[in-house]
Amino acid sequence: MARKVARRTAPVPPVVLRETLDLPAATPLAAQLLARRGQDLNIDAGGTLRMGAQCLQVLLSARATWASDGQVFRVVRTSPEFAAAVALLGAGDLAVVTPDPAEAAAVPARRSASRGAPAGAAASAPDQSTADQVDGPADSLATALATGDASTDHVTAADLATADLSAVQAA
Repeated sequence: MARKVARRTAPVPPVVLRETLDLPAATPLAAQLLARRGQDLNIDAGGTLRMGAQCLQVLLSARATWASDGQVFRVVRTSPEFAAAVALLGAGDLAVVTPDPAEAAAVPARRSASRGAPAGAAASAPDQSTADQVDGPADSLATALATGDASTDHVTAADLATADLSAVQAA
């Protein structure tokens, strides 16, 4: 009888999102994501400070495309500004951080080793969740929208989640 062997995978290198995800960034973002189609996808939005509806549409479409392909789509890092923007645009669930299991398994071993503790010892408590950090930037973004300093495109997450990433065309 054949025995199942657990397969270890290397961490998936993330797609690091730009600081500003506005209309001109939408087509390059779609191309960057499509280049990774067929493999698991990690998104790093830790440096994203501005987010427009067009790039949100690309990300939601990518999530739907990866799900239909049976591949993993996960956000591994967010900034408070990214979390606030996607929440304001109705897609706050996109800012839920899901660590790459291969990377998460490696982190406690590195932390323990750096403290002189045996490998496998308990890691420190996780950082404060992104959801707890949203209030300030959300207020700033709401003010920017109210004063006309930011994009006022209105779309719902339900509209965007059903779009197919491969249908995104250059403007």
